[in-house]
Amino acid sequence: MPVVKVVFAIVGVGLLTLAGLGGYLYLQNGKTSILKLNPPVTSSPTPTPLSSPTAISSPPLSAAAVVFEAEGSFTPVEKTELTKKVVNPLVDYYADQEAGYLVSLTIAHNTQESRDNYPYQGKAIFKGGGNSGFLVTKLGTGVDWWFPECMGACPYTDTYRAKYPEVVAKTQ
Repeated sequence: MPVVKVVFAIVGVGLLTLAGLGGYLYLQNGKTSILKLNPPVTSSPTPTPLSSPTAISSPPLSAAAVVFEAEGSFTPVEKTELTKKVVNPLVDYYADQEAGYLVSLTIAHNTQESRDNYPYQGKAIFKGGGNSGFLVTKLGTGVDWWFPECMGACPYTDTYRAKYPEVVAKTQ
């Protein structure tokens, strides 16, 4: 009889441990946040008056989702710099190429041995299932600008050239 009690005690402790680990992992996963650049347009419940129609500018219907993995691990300074130098140039570049082509972009801390020179990694998912991974280069105390890797000249729009001269200069 005592052996049966010991077995039940071990199984009980094991189940409690698994339940606790599952809860911990669920809470950790809950810290991931999604930031939508140009969220989808939804219809307004209030009808628009017919007497004076006006043109309304709306964001694109298929904007890319941007995720900072384990968002709480990024300082506000890191997040601001990554958004300015990596997220916005990348999202805008692919939006200029084809609206809706970039589906999502995930930015995470690089945990590999290369983290001293490349502190962050990016993962992009494209329409049709294509994907791309890249490392963000450290530059001084911050990070360097993202830039596309083009075969030949990169197809920048005039708007993109004006908004991101640092990116254009890296590929010319």
